[in-house]
Amino acid sequence: IPLSVTSTQAMPDAGYLLLNSGLTTLTLPAASSLLVGDIVRISCAGSGGWQVVGNSGQSFIGNFASYRRCFLQPAAVGSDWRCLASSADGTRMYAGGNFSGGIQSSYDFGHTWNSTGIGNGSSWLSIACSADGNIIFAASNGGTIQESQNGGLTWTALSGNANWTVIACSADGTKAIAGASSGALVLPTGSSPANGNWAALACSSDATNIAAAIGSKVYTSTNGGASWINHSLSGNCSALVAARTGSKLVAAYNGGISTSTNFGASWTPTTAGALAWSSLAGSSDCTRLVAGVDGGLFYASANFGATWPALSTTNQYWSGLTMSADGSTFAGAVKTVGTPQGGIYYSGTSAQPNTTSTNSIVGSQGSAVELQYIGNGQFMPVSSMGTLWAN
Repeated sequence: IPLSVTSTQAMPDAGYLLLNSGLTTLTLPAASSLLVGDIVRISCAGSGGWQVVGNSGQSFIGNFASYRRCFLQPAAVGSDWRCLASSADGTRMYAGGNFSGGIQSSYDFGHTWNSTGIGNGSSWLSIACSADGNIIFAASNGGTIQESQNGGLTWTALSGNANWTVIACSADGTKAIAGASSGALVLPTGSSPANGNWAALACSSDATNIAAAIGSKVYTSTNGGASWINHSLSGNCSALVAARTGSKLVAAYNGGISTSTNFGASWTPTTAGALAWSSLAGSSDCTRLVAGVDGGLFYASANFGATWPALSTTNQYWSGLTMSADGSTFAGAVKTVGTPQGGIYYSGTSAQPNTTSTNSIVGSQGSAVELQYIGNGQFMPVSSMGTLWAN
């Protein structure tokens, strides 16, 4: 059964081909209609991904990936970290902040960090890199934008001095977009939609679709900056994430986290609490997300923001996040505020055996699953394609 909807009620012994650009939710058949051995099949061709939820008393058992079993591990500690970026596979990560160490690099998923050849004494507030991690752009507050084309070994200044605050680049590293604490957005093509203090920035993999924020207003373009629309959030925006196509966007702001599935034309609040959200990162399809609170906890979602389990137990000042394209690897930067010292924390997830979920299981575009009812309210995947996530 082909479907282009955001939600549907599944029937026993039926198959569903999902085509929607937003997350599609399938609710399992009610217990009264099920027999042991009944099958529900799901395959996803749409970019929005899917989640399957059970009725009261129903659950899933199988080998699922889950953020609930992730543990944040401390890496570089004791410095005022402000920004992070990573390659698509998560192996290479780059970080900067307000301290004398300059731009730091990690080639082992954020476990260990070393200095690159740039920026001692500068204040680095934003960083971006190409999908392979070779091309890096770093924005200095009060200095220049620097570019490296060899993984941080050598650097070239691309701009004059300014209070640069945000930067983003295309997946191949050939296009970069930047903004400062005042003035216009700097674009490869098109023109800036406004002047002001640019607080958040994201773009699609080809940098054609762009989202940028000043205060509570998010400006979006689907043609490289030739034209723009804008939308006002209910709080000042601190971070933006764009899917590789740019159709799906996520915004973190003081008061919540919202999503868009239509290039920013409209936005929907998620279940994230009304907190001072300060940082955000996502997978290439935005199905998996991590977010941090300024002076609060660290949260993750495997279902485009439908649920947000906390992954930390200690309040910290989260200032920057990065995530691999598949959502399996991520790292978070913490700034120094008074006595609490900053640091970088990393984590990853893989399929966990014998996981039981009473919430939902989730997949991305290109994934498929055949769920079989095994009795006692439980469903089990008997075949699947792609990684299945449990919440």
